[in-house]
Amino acid sequence: MATDNRIDWKWLEGTYWYCAADSMPAIQGQGTHSFGWVIDQTVWSITGYRDGYFWGVASVLLTKAGETPDPAGKKDMTFLASITPEGQVYIAFIRSAVASTVGTGRVTSHLEKPSFEMQMSSGPGAAVTLHWAYMMQVRPGDPEWTCLPGAGVSVESMVGDIEPPVPVPPG
Repeated sequence: MATDNRIDWKWLEGTYWYCAADSMPAIQGQGTHSFGWVIDQTVWSITGYRDGYFWGVASVLLTKAGETPDPAGKKDMTFLASITPEGQVYIAFIRSAVASTVGTGRVTSHLEKPSFEMQMSSGPGAAVTLHWAYMMQVRPGDPEWTCLPGAGVSVESMVGDIEPPVPVPPG
């Protein structure tokens, strides 16, 4: 008889994640033949989970390398995601009816803590931003909860005012 060793990902519901300081650098197109470096601080709030799917809200603050972050420039979005029993992840971040970002990755560990190892691409045409990162769990009381690296603001100020997506009742 086979044993089902799949992980129950229900524990993700109600968790918060941020981009680890050592994986914030990203690359951004500056036309068809050039690019620049940016610092990408992304925060997720996973508000729900069911049957291998999770959803929530996210905010991204991109800052040109060497410049001071301006939290007023953050981009808010919702997301819908799938996670396989083995921890492979696919996330669609939705900014508007016509703007979305795709992220793929897996649940792993980084610095001996649970993390999502993710890759994403986003943006119109030559202004595309590409980024890979370790998304680390963050909780109230952690130093990053009140002062995110690469943003200088709290988790709550990044995602606390975004309306989360909700399932539509059948009918």
